[in-house]
Order: sequence, then structure tokens, then C-alpha cells
Amino acid sequence: PSHPAILARPGGVDPAEVEPVISRLRAEGVWLAIIDTAATNNALATRAIASADLCLIPARPSPADIEAAIPTLIAIRRLNRRFAFILNQTPTRGCRLGEAATSLNSLGVLALPFVGQRNDHQDALGAGLGVTEFAPEGKASEEIVALWGWISERLIGESNDHGQAALKTGVQADPLVQAVLARFPGAEIVDVREGAAALPQGLPPGDADEVELSADDLGSPFGDQVAQSGRPGDP
Repeated sequence: PSHPAILARPGGVDPAEVEPVISRLRAEGVWLAIIDTAATNNALATRAIASADLCLIPARPSPADIEAAIPTLIAIRRLNRRFAFILNQTPTRGCRLGEAATSLNSLGVLALPFVGQRNDHQDALGAGLGVTEFAPEGKASEEIVALWGWISERLIGESNDHGQAALKTGVQADPLVQAVLARFPGAEIVDVREGAAALPQGLPPGDADEVELSADDLGSPFGDQVAQSGRPGDP
């Protein structure tokens, strides 16, 4: 599916359902699931935090809101999850914003840009629309689009890191790759690419070491996946 999934149900979501639902959505190819929880340290929030790739903590620029986020932050750090604060309903000017940003930055990562206190948000809510639907050319919409860009960069980067680690682990178990690594002591897999584009093009015969492999080594269960190996320190 090309749309995200939002976990919500009248009367609340059973905490025990979080992991099974996430697994089902992943199997269906859903690329993004958003779990919106109350600002409290309950069973649902704990399950959501444990399942999350990135936890976002909205807070208004006031001491009370920042202090209210501390129990959530403690749970996130205890579960060793990535997180970021989002400054919400921020004034367009004044020293309060700078003080709040400094306080939150000292506690962890601060997402950018801040979400300003703008009339478009209230008007969009009254119309039953998102602000990017209600006023796509407005400043509020611009901030939300930029904030999503900041978030998606971190989600995609994390996903790519996990995917590359899984590919390296799988490729390293392949007999053909093991034969190459055994032939060159100290070599290691530094990258795994997929498809014909991963194959080096136009290498002169003298630029590559030859490896003698038996016919049995040529059948790789990884098909088009190609491991790039090298000795530590090689470019």
C-alpha cells in the first residue's frame, strides 16, 4: 500500500495487539505505521515505544510541558529507542522559544523546524482537514512538510542501515563469498548491492586478483545480490 497506517480504535487499542498488528502491517507491505498515545507512562505507551523505530515527543514551549515529557523520556531511554522532541504551538517571536529549545536540546534531539502557533491549524481542524490540505501554500503547511522531511530522513536512514546489515549477514554465509574471503585473509564485506548495476564494469584484466573456484561454488543462493569486499582501509 502507498499510504501509512494509523493504529487507532474507539475505546483504545489493547497493548497486547501492538506487536501482532505491526507484524501484520509489515507483511502486507505497509511502509509506515503511526501509533498515537496519550502523554502518560502506561502499558500501551510502553508497548508503542518498544515497537517504534523513532519516538516523537511533542511539547509546547513552557516549563510545565517540558517537565510533563520527562516520564516518557525515561521510558524511551530505558527501552533504548531513538527519539526527538517536537516544539509545538511555538510563538512566532520572543525569548520563550529560545529558552524552550535550549532546554529540550539538553535532553536529547530536537526536530526541526518548530511548529508555529498559526491560525491555519485551527481553521483546518474546524474544516476536518490537515493543514497541508486546507492551506497548502501557507506557512503552517510549509513547516509541516519540512518537519516530515526531517522525520522521514531519519526513518529511511535507519531502515537502510538495518537492511544493509541483514544483507551482509546473509551474504557472508554464502559459499561463494566464503571462498573469496578465505582466499584473501583480512578482507571484509563493506557493501552489498543488488542487481546487474552492482557488477563492476570495464575492469582491465590486470586490475583484479584471480580466484580459483570450483564449479560447486558458482551456485549462489543470493542470485543477483553482489557483495563488495575489501581489506580494512581500502577505498
